[in-house]
Amino acid sequence: MTRRLLSASMVMAAAIVASTSTVAAHASTHVGVPVNAMLFKSSKTVNITLKNATSEALTIQVGANSVTVAAGASAKVAATKGDKITRSNGEVVLNSVDGQFNDATITLK
Repeated sequence: MTRRLLSASMVMAAAIVASTSTVAAHASTHVGVPVNAMLFKSSKTVNITLKNATSEALTIQVGANSVTVAAGASAKVAATKGDKITRSNGEVVLNSVDGQFNDATITLK
């Protein structure tokens, strides 16, 4: 009886070791890189439309560039992610440009 119990225990231990080694082998070959990170490169340029809803022309600072938007008109600008958009008087329009603002329209009042 003891011999059967011992041999059954050895067979169970061998089966456990064999199954965990294949699981460990499969887990170690998996590369955890998202597919979209490899296929879709994110652009650093964000296209924004600035719409002037006031009755006078506005000068807007987009990063290092300055843009004048005529009264009632719109202007398309290309900003870099992280740029700050301010009015000529220093009032902040957008603290930091992010990719979520791509192809967005910002109305200036």
